[in-house]
Amino acid sequence: MSSADSISESLLLWLSLTAYFPELAKGRFGCVGDFIDMYLQCDPSVRPRTMFDGFCPDERSGVTRLMKRLRTSKSLRELRLADVSSLGDRYNSFCVYRDRITDRGALREIIVVFGGNYRVGDHNSAYGRTSTWRDNLLGAADADTAEQRGALLFYDAALAAAMSVPARIGISGYTVTVCGHSKGGNLAQYTALMRESVSACVSFDGQGFSESFMRRHRSRVLRRGRLIKSIMPENSIVGAALLSVPNSERKFVSTGRSGLYAHIPSSLADKAGRLLPADSRQRLLSRTVGRLSVGTVRTARQLPFCNARKGLEHIGRALQLIFKDDLRGGMRQLADPDVLGLLLAATLRLPFDLTCHKR
Repeated sequence: MSSADSISESLLLWLSLTAYFPELAKGRFGCVGDFIDMYLQCDPSVRPRTMFDGFCPDERSGVTRLMKRLRTSKSLRELRLADVSSLGDRYNSFCVYRDRITDRGALREIIVVFGGNYRVGDHNSAYGRTSTWRDNLLGAADADTAEQRGALLFYDAALAAAMSVPARIGISGYTVTVCGHSKGGNLAQYTALMRESVSACVSFDGQGFSESFMRRHRSRVLRRGRLIKSIMPENSIVGAALLSVPNSERKFVSTGRSGLYAHIPSSLADKAGRLLPADSRQRLLSRTVGRLSVGTVRTARQLPFCNARKGLEHIGRALQLIFKDDLRGGMRQLADPDVLGLLLAATLRLPFDLTCHKR
């Protein structure tokens, strides 16, 4: 029995949403229900905000409504938080667990949740100088990034913490599920491939991996890809990026939204908080994003005047500066010759990618 058999995708989506509240891990809450109660009891003016609140208020995006729904979810409320304070700088990732009686005996179900990008104005990486935005872009060229390697450190500490908590009943085994949204979904996939202890992985609109990654980790990808399920909006512009893991399952849902609004975790749930039903269609926009994100780097590497990796790093720096309200500094980064080389490569590839119907 895998952890996916007993842990619903809706529950994992809710946990991935709450990862956008760093207060959950910082607040020393005993269980997830304690945090939900705190959130709903707060005056709206001082209530914790997700990073998406910067361009779409949580009240309008459905985050607040969903949090009110979650108050009545016993399966979510009872999940206990493991103490992973030794890596407390990654506040928007956390670990929860519960002990259950199953047909195989008493099992400890452990869920490691990876958070996505930090909130607007706070996009510095938890691991070293490279910002999360730069790390995102470098993932299109590098086989492994700083944040991906750091995610493994967090996972190891979280698993050890969850396993060290004394059980009230005799535990005969455990399962480990990893999940996350956006960059958190990418980190969850990476961890599922790199750690044998992972039983299942659900990524919500999390981007894929580079060609360099697929070459370096080919045997792991082919052997463990079946553990991964990727769920994303049918017009995804994030989860559709880069290469999906072979043998993994991909599921698209119709959100009725477009652009970054479709990317917000709450857009994947209905008004009752349930994960939206599958929509087998993947829109042209998503297919093009997938092909272009990989093909642009491949083409740029063939241009003698363009360093694709440096160009991606400059774009990441630009995003970091723009989110810190330094528009002029961001535009200077975008004027770098290597960025212009990437733009030329994308322009050369776009007609082909728009007309090609195979991934």
